[in-house]
Amino acid sequence: MPHKKGTELEQLLLMPPSLEDYIAMDNPVRVTKAFVDTLDIEKLKFQKARCKEMGCRPYHPGDLLKLYMYVYTNRIRTSRKLERECTRNIELMWLLRDLRPSARTIAYFRTANKRALKQVFRQFIIMTKQWGLIEGKLVATDGSKLRAVNSKKNNYNAKKIAFHFGRIDEKIQGYLDELDKQDKEENGNRKEDIEKTIRELKERRRKYEELEKEIIESGEEQISTTDEESRQLMIRGQITEVAYNVQTTLDSKHNLVIDVKAVNTNDKKLAPVMGRRAKAIIGNGDFDYLLDKGYHDGESIASCEDHVLMKGIDKVEAESNLTFLCYNLKRVINILGVNVLIKRLKEISLYFVKRGFKIFKMWISDFSNRENGIKKWIAMMNYNCFKTLNLSENF
Repeated sequence: MPHKKGTELEQLLLMPPSLEDYIAMDNPVRVTKAFVDTLDIEKLKFQKARCKEMGCRPYHPGDLLKLYMYVYTNRIRTSRKLERECTRNIELMWLLRDLRPSARTIAYFRTANKRALKQVFRQFIIMTKQWGLIEGKLVATDGSKLRAVNSKKNNYNAKKIAFHFGRIDEKIQGYLDELDKQDKEENGNRKEDIEKTIRELKERRRKYEELEKEIIESGEEQISTTDEESRQLMIRGQITEVAYNVQTTLDSKHNLVIDVKAVNTNDKKLAPVMGRRAKAIIGNGDFDYLLDKGYHDGESIASCEDHVLMKGIDKVEAESNLTFLCYNLKRVINILGVNVLIKRLKEISLYFVKRGFKIFKMWISDFSNRENGIKKWIAMMNYNCFKTLNLSENF
């Protein structure tokens, strides 16, 4: 009996299969497309959402957002790998309609749309809340240390700079003593080399003097020269790492992440901040709030996945929002199923099209002056956008 044979590669097909034929109806990639299609990309203020009359035509931000959501869901992060996947991954070819953006275009999108990515995450949270997937009775906050794009060698504080001053001064004095010794012995074989080394050490000392001056003027305890907003944080015991601290708040009903905030400090004094943010998102303060003592596991910093690709708190927070958006999407797919979730997303999309309103806004940055206003605004938004048509009951 002969083996099964595939299609001959040189065989011409009268009616070649379309990309649609390769994607099953219950494939999770269809959820990504349905979710992004519900968004008003222009009102979310994605860059290049509206094309200019002149110049090269840009890629639509919605297509690039679909790309990022798909690859983050499948744990692919670097722009070079994303570019390669667009040419060989059937699901991506279907999702992007065979568009093939370059690595530079892909990387620029993530950098330029940090605020819009945060709004996309918050919009999905409001959707899940209306579907009854967020209970708001028991929430927990935890912090994760993510290694920054900055080595320990390029992080400085006053103590470290003083240590370098001491070493440089000691070396300079040693070379000066050697010069005096050679002058007495009338042996100048190494004199030029030693003088060159002393000039280099003095130049290095001037560099540390500038760093010391920058620390004093900024009022910060430490500075980083590669990623200026990153800081050396305590990981476990006496182990430190130049990192960001990404705070996440979860709802206990389905373990969905409802809030993400990136900081460059340790967990001390962050509990009230994250608690007020959770209160604004849930809409009331009637919930139990869990916190652990240490907030973090030092073992995680050793993992190659625990690092960020961006520089700056805002960009790190945007990347974290995108990561947890994809996590939440996978959780909701497991809870509701692909077909049910697509149906609900389409119902939301149709409702917004009829009403001419396709965007939620939830500002939760400044709680000192706007906390009460936020709660009232979110309550009004929930009423106007969902309860008018009783969509929460249908869901």
